[in-house]
Amino acid sequence: MMNTGYKTVTNGKRFLVFFLDFFFLGLLTSIIVMVIEMIFIGSVEGYISYNDASIRLQEAFYNYLLSDVDNVEAFLAEYEAVMPSLMLYVTTNFITTVVLFILYFIVIPMLNPKCQTLGRLICKVRIVSTNTKDLSKGRIVGRESMSFLCYQLIPIVGLISGIMALSNQESLVDKASKTRMVNDEVIDDTFDDVEFKDEKNWSEIINAKFDDVTDSTNNEEVKEENNTGSESEDEYKFL
Repeated sequence: MMNTGYKTVTNGKRFLVFFLDFFFLGLLTSIIVMVIEMIFIGSVEGYISYNDASIRLQEAFYNYLLSDVDNVEAFLAEYEAVMPSLMLYVTTNFITTVVLFILYFIVIPMLNPKCQTLGRLICKVRIVSTNTKDLSKGRIVGRESMSFLCYQLIPIVGLISGIMALSNQESLVDKASKTRMVNDEVIDDTFDDVEFKDEKNWSEIINAKFDDVTDSTNNEEVKEENNTGSESEDEYKFL
């Protein structure tokens, strides 16, 4: 049974939700990684801060490219000096991103029935299932895990998913997880128990409702005619 009482979000709102969610996630990740670097990994012996290591490596690379002297040994020496610190920082950043992604996109949405993140809450949208009335926790995990793979680990797949969303308002993640992003506003509760496979059946539902109204109107007209006829007969008998 599909949730039919919601309207699919526009491409503009979908992009805004995507931007807000990843902005908040990136901002939170940057703050936490900065705190971890200052308090924990910054105290590691021989550790060079990310900014200093990046600047030193860039300068060594530019000197290698612009110098007339073959100073590849100097560049390699600088590379070996700063690379352990860079790798430690990158590893910390990646682990923090994964943990926050799980908390932000999986744990928090599982705690509320609308599967909302902060961005979805601000834009007043929710996630619903396309083939069942209720959105299960397993489907939430599946949808958000695919989102992480598409948009974080395999960007080309995320690009394809975005193009699909622009073309038919259904991304690759939506299609694979059998979910969709909709406005958090019920159009008509009476449609929630109507089973259909795609939006083309909207016309059938509306036509059926129109026929019901038409039949009801016709029945009322027949009753009025019958009542009028009865009154005429009564008057005739009286005369």
